Amino acid sequence: MGFRLDACLHESAHSIARQVLLGNLGEMGLKKRGAYSYPVNRRPLDEMSNVELAKIAVIVQAAIVAERTLCGSTGNESTKQHAISDDVRQLEGIQQIAGFSDEQMQGFAQEAAELVRSYETAIRKTATELNRRNRLNGEQVTRLLEKYPPQQHS
Repeated sequence: MGFRLDACLHESAHSIARQVLLGNLGEMGLKKRGAYSYPVNRRPLDEMSNVELAKIAVIVQAAIVAERTLCGSTGNESTKQHAISDDVRQLEGIQQIAGFSDEQMQGFAQEAAELVRSYETAIRKTATELNRRNRLNGEQVTRLLEKYPPQQHS
């Protein structure tokens, strides 16, 4: 698949999860050396409630799940580890700030896995659009979510 499309899938997972759980995606995009997904208003984690931090943990975990399940298998494991290293650090910060247990964090990971599975088509279509346009806003991602609703899995 290639690094660029994998980066698009990674950020699309963050962005779809953010729109589903919080509805506050501002913009996602590609830069020369990476990609980004930002809310409308960025705030430090220590200014958020535990309820919001729980949702942020699912959003962060969604990209880790996407790296492991949707991204190409070319490249080595160290490349994937590098791609998720910021996410892992962010999850550690969330756990420390909110005082979440390891079991709670595992629950957020499970919720993220279910979200990625249900919204796989929307994540893939969003990644394709991001790859084509280099930037998408929250409204564009919402339209893609409406066009590609979640799939039920047994």
